[in-house]
Amino acid sequence: MELGYLQAEHMALLELCHQVTSPAAQRSGAEVGELIAVRSKLNRILIRHLAKEDKHVYPALRASGNGRIATLASQYHAETGHLGDLWADLMKAWPDCRIFQEPEAFRAALRPALEALVDRIQREEQMLYPAYLESQGLSGIGIAPDQASAA
Repeated sequence: MELGYLQAEHMALLELCHQVTSPAAQRSGAEVGELIAVRSKLNRILIRHLAKEDKHVYPALRASGNGRIATLASQYHAETGHLGDLWADLMKAWPDCRIFQEPEAFRAALRPALEALVDRIQREEQMLYPAYLESQGLSGIGIAPDQASAA
């Protein structure tokens, strides 16, 4: 699995998180249609991204033969693997028509899922992806911690 693609998705996800949660977006009373469009794009990228990680990255790390890396992957997956379910529940609970009626309540409901997403991205970029590269005999790439925390 090419981590560059996953990292590009991380950056896109962080940008979308910022679009939804930035003080400027909230002050401007951004159009509800725009909020729904961002949520939809975030949903598409996130579902695809989590599937790639769950199918390729986490299993490769657990099967790496390196006990430290396998343990790290198992620990991270146990701690952050719930994100897909959390996101699916949120999408089910907030169809477009409800978001149109309660945009600020949607933003509030979205915040914990976005915080969990940013946390997962930070963990993966700082520890998991370098471990993945190590397990493949490659050297590190990653985003700077301040880029991940900017969301």
